[in-house]
Amino acid sequence: MSEVAKSLSKCERPLNSYLNLSFCDVSQEDEANLQDLIDECGSLKISNSYSKTGFSRIFERTKNRIEHLELFGIDFRDEGQIVKILTSSSNVKSLNLSGLNVATHSYNNSLIPTTIIAFPNLVKLDLSSNSSWISDQNWVQMLKGLEKLEELIMNETNTNAVFESDWLPSLSSFSSRGSDLNWDSIFEMFSISEQISRIDVRFSTCPSILPQELLHGNPRITEILY
Repeated sequence: MSEVAKSLSKCERPLNSYLNLSFCDVSQEDEANLQDLIDECGSLKISNSYSKTGFSRIFERTKNRIEHLELFGIDFRDEGQIVKILTSSSNVKSLNLSGLNVATHSYNNSLIPTTIIAFPNLVKLDLSSNSSWISDQNWVQMLKGLEKLEELIMNETNTNAVFESDWLPSLSSFSSRGSDLNWDSIFEMFSISEQISRIDVRFSTCPSILPQELLHGNPRITEILY
């Protein structure tokens, strides 16, 4: 990828541009060449790519312009690499961390939940397919603190975390396809929600009676897929 990265580093850098680094083997030289370009990005996607440094050189400087960040299907040596990326992108509004693999981590004392909660503008979060390294305790810590979140995606997720009725007061869209969750507590939360309008629980372990009852009990619901 080195020659491509060099060419991109010489290009004109339009503000708030979109950059997609998918299926790439990114060297340290590539990261250095791409840093200035990514500084001006409004949207960045790194998917199924490899970096020996965990992309740390790209995020040595704060990325104030990034509002949409996707890190999908990436192997990280430890959670510190993820935390560094997140803390460098504090203005993110939409965050996708689905399908990550963290080789070593503190399962119950992760720094990732507090880092995500600290985002002041976060309205969309996708944490699908991360059950191997996000514990029940992590979910509780995260979800109870995301008061501005409008869309939550946790597809292919298994957790026994009990949702409280006062969590996620701004949530309007929820997707948990193929998941095994504490459904009674989730639908209890939805039953009194003033914002929820769309729910997708297809291919999950959710009993069909719960979405059926919710449709009749909460007039704000416009779509439930189950």
